[in-house]
Amino acid sequence: MTSGFFWPMTLASVVIIYSRKKDVVGTIYFEHFEWLLYTFWVSIILLMINLVLSYIYIGYLGIIITITWVMYRLSSGFLCLLDDLSPYNN
Repeated sequence: MTSGFFWPMTLASVVIIYSRKKDVVGTIYFEHFEWLLYTFWVSIILLMINLVLSYIYIGYLGIIITITWVMYRLSSGFLCLLDDLSPYNN
């Protein structure tokens, strides 16, 4: 779910999440799936905007910030998953 790093695995993860989402309703994993999907879609949108802005060089800073934000979301969500917590309660 890193929106650029290992993109085939990222796309496979999104497909798996959408296909298994109904199976985990009511569990802690549903919130983690929502967390990952939100991170994926927002990062895709931000990277597309920053790609356009890279023509005036400000986009490069935006790409770095977006990647940092994605890595933060992935690591904090994973730590919550290890502790059986919702990522939204952090």
